Amino acid sequence: MRIIESINDKRFKISYFNLDRFYYMEIEAGPMKQCYKFSKEKYPDYNQLKIDLNQGTFFDEVYKHFESMFMTLKGIN
Repeated sequence: MRIIESINDKRFKISYFNLDRFYYMEIEAGPMKQCYKFSKEKYPDYNQLKIDLNQGTFFDEVYKHFESMFMTLKGIN
């Protein structure tokens, strides 16, 4: 696994990794992390993957998942 890029967004820290058959993305917010794999068959070009992720609502949905995760975490602390 080789890191391609790391981005500090106002909401998250996003790290992209290069694997043999996938691009692997870790998104961190506070004490929580979400991970996603994207097939290189669908996205042979890394830059196209980033364009597609930023054009849609993907990161807004990720943020909603983090809010839900935070409420779950808050319930056990």
